[in-house]
Amino acid sequence: MCVAFPRARLRSRSNRAASTFGALTFRPSEEGLHAIPVGTDELVLLVSPAHDFAKRRQVSMADVASQPVVAHNDPSPARERVLRLFEEQNIPLNMVIALPSLDGIKAARLNWNLGVALLPRRCAVTEIASKRLVAIPVNGVSRKREVTLVCRKAHRSHAADAFLKVAQTTT
Repeated sequence: MCVAFPRARLRSRSNRAASTFGALTFRPSEEGLHAIPVGTDELVLLVSPAHDFAKRRQVSMADVASQPVVAHNDPSPARERVLRLFEEQNIPLNMVIALPSLDGIKAARLNWNLGVALLPRRCAVTEIASKRLVAIPVNGVSRKREVTLVCRKAHRSHAADAFLKVAQTTT
């Protein structure tokens, strides 16, 4: 499962005991949080193996705009960046539907063939490995981003501390 917490909800989720850790692709500015880099990721275009783009090594922003796009409706720094990039290039995106979950977006792509999707590669690792989806970098949009594990500095459980220790030693 892919977990991503948009900036607007980080404080409320990170301050609740039920959400000890979060995975982010930006550095949080909130006080009292500890951030540990754990890897990299990139936004990619996800298409079915039968799609015309599936054999390409890379696509352009205009190529993406020529397709129906299934988008995420939750505001995030990545979503805002992508929309701004397309707007700056005067390339209108053809968003046919915006869904609240990343799994919903993948289902729309896999089960109903509603359009292409721009998502972080890590959110479709299983589908890419099983060749149910193909990930294609988008020129001008795809770039490596640092993935950061975020947790509260204070009031962590023993299990959370043990997990944090493992995360710090494996990166």
